[in-house]
Amino acid sequence: MIPKYSVKRPYTVLVAVVLVIVLGVVSLTRMTTDLLPPMNLPYVIVVTTDVGASPEEVEKDVTSPIEAAMATTSNINNVSSMSYDNYSMVILEYEQSTNMDSAMIEIQQQLDQLTGQFPDSVGTPIIMQIDPDMMPVMIASADVDGMDQAEVSDYVDNELLPLLESIEGVASVTATGVLDTDLQVTMNQEKIDALNEQILSKIDAQFTDAQAELDKASSQIDSGKKKLSDGEKEMGSQLGAGENEIINNKIQLFNTEADLTTQLSDLQKSQSSMDGAIKSLQSAYDGATQLQSAIDGLQKAKDGVSQAKSGAKQLYQAHDGVMAILTAKNPMTGADMTVEEALAAAVQYGQMTQEQANQLETVISTLQADPKMLEAYKNAASESDFIAYMESTAIAQINAQAGTSYTSESDIASQIVTLQSKLDDINVMLMSQASSFADAGVTLTSYKDIPAAISKLSESKTQIAAGIATIESAQTQVADGKTSLDDALVTLNESQISGIMEMSKGYADLAVAANKIEEGQSQLDDAKEQAKDSADLNTILTMDTLKNLLTAQNFSMPAGYVTEGNEQYLVRVGDEVTSKADLENLVLMDLGMDGIEPVRLSDVADIEYIDNSGDSYSKVNGNPAVMLSIEKQTGYSTGDVTDRLLDKFDSLEKENTALHLSVLMNQGIYIDMIVKSVVENMIVGAILAIIVLLLFLKDMKPTLVIACSIPLSVVFAVVLMYFTNITLNIISLSGLALGIGKIGRASCRERV
Repeated sequence: MIPKYSVKRPYTVLVAVVLVIVLGVVSLTRMTTDLLPPMNLPYVIVVTTDVGASPEEVEKDVTSPIEAAMATTSNINNVSSMSYDNYSMVILEYEQSTNMDSAMIEIQQQLDQLTGQFPDSVGTPIIMQIDPDMMPVMIASADVDGMDQAEVSDYVDNELLPLLESIEGVASVTATGVLDTDLQVTMNQEKIDALNEQILSKIDAQFTDAQAELDKASSQIDSGKKKLSDGEKEMGSQLGAGENEIINNKIQLFNTEADLTTQLSDLQKSQSSMDGAIKSLQSAYDGATQLQSAIDGLQKAKDGVSQAKSGAKQLYQAHDGVMAILTAKNPMTGADMTVEEALAAAVQYGQMTQEQANQLETVISTLQADPKMLEAYKNAASESDFIAYMESTAIAQINAQAGTSYTSESDIASQIVTLQSKLDDINVMLMSQASSFADAGVTLTSYKDIPAAISKLSESKTQIAAGIATIESAQTQVADGKTSLDDALVTLNESQISGIMEMSKGYADLAVAANKIEEGQSQLDDAKEQAKDSADLNTILTMDTLKNLLTAQNFSMPAGYVTEGNEQYLVRVGDEVTSKADLENLVLMDLGMDGIEPVRLSDVADIEYIDNSGDSYSKVNGNPAVMLSIEKQTGYSTGDVTDRLLDKFDSLEKENTALHLSVLMNQGIYIDMIVKSVVENMIVGAILAIIVLLLFLKDMKPTLVIACSIPLSVVFAVVLMYFTNITLNIISLSGLALGIGKIGRASCRERV
């Protein structure tokens, strides 16, 4: 029909041919060229930042939760991940038939649910779908005569990149080899030690006055004792032998009374210290036993979870057999069979032994006892899914019983490690205090030794109480002896008796004063040591503390607006560090000590500029250079974009003769080479097809008809490609080349 119509309407056919040629020329001039056609690859990358976190922390806090969430998305084929310092990368591979738009929405929903559970330092996850358009269309290098690396980097960032990104079709330009300059803060131990020396000297100066008062009082007591001793000698020479004996006895009694008072004070101190030690040990023992009880309970819970997972694995080993029995139907009636009927039929037909049937019946009975477990068993896609269900069920029971919020067996194990660490800290503390209890015959190696230690200390406390009672009884006897001596001295001269009494009282007062001075000296030494410990910068300023202080003080954020009349002023709080001087003068802390200025960062650390010149560099023809990676926008022809870039390079080099832009990789040239090669092959193939047809048909006229139809068919195919938005790429051109061969074969077959 069509051949007849073509013969009868030659002009109509001619017009149609001309129309096709015109449309083909227009289409060919307007079609975009690319290396590959648009492809929807089933790969997605999820990148999440966690500033300051180690790879282990990133794996625990970010990567593992994202992997678990992504594993539940539809049509997922494989999940792999990599954890680095400060960020996590999770790579998702889907089935080839997956609708990636729907997959991206599902991924975003899963990540939105996880975002609230991340620590505050974790940033928002970034989702990237793998696309061939992500590859750069051109890689170039830029260098400027007479500029060093820093100047070239500044020129590229501030001048060159904005010019290139403004070109039509350019999506982004990434610079590599740019020199980044940062301020590095390094703690200087020598500076910290020098500042510590100043602080300790100021602390010593603050306690100097108190120490001088104690030394003065001690000197006065020594002077008083000497005066009393001299007075005692003078009085002894004046009194008679009887009086001297009575006076000596009374003085001895007063000395004894002073000694007893001192001993009583020492025993009372020991008793108070013993009470404090017993109370401290009892508190430590109670805490340790509670920790051990908690550890035992958690270990039991962890064992329960492990047993649940092991039981799930054993149950799932019979999954195929169980599902076959549960879904078995009567071959005669098609009705569902009961478990007993299905097992009996399986044994009868030799599909399993009676022992295997009994084992399956036990497994099915176990599953049917828990409908939820049976449902999870049926729906489990794999053994790991059923084990995960049993693990979550066991953990949910533990959480319901203990009021906890564990999510996995690893959470329980982590809590056991934490509690065991606290218990070990108690044991270490007890071992560090063992030397202070050694004099009492107490041995401390762990908290289990505390009951024996308390018992030993209680015995010592009882002995101290008996000693106190003995001393108090001796004091009563001394008081009685003093009364007897007083009665014996009634007949002595009242003035002599008064002198003796004053002297005895002086000895007692001096003994009490000496005891108080000793207590004051001990308290002063303790206070001085405590002040030095609290002001020691080695314990106050750690790397983490310094990092937190820098983070807390280096911030700036808006705090709203202040309205004054018809004008509004933006209010900001905080003060970001903008220079090295600001960082050096940054106040870290104020110890509140006279003569000690507030501690600044430069007092304890070295601040210096560093750059990444040792990590990466780029040189072209001996000049420092920066490499530029250029990506195109979707929908633009690679060849057109690269041509615009080359034109821009030429214009920039003309404007700045010192600027050199060298093209390292040009995808447009590669595409032109491929297109040229395919077109040449098409032409050669068409010529060879015509020659073969001429040899085969041995007739010039039909050969000329076919020779005309081949390019016309190709032009018509180009028109269809243009109006269906198909680009000129290696795939579409290969299809055209294949079509030329098919046209020749079809023409030959039609002629035959």
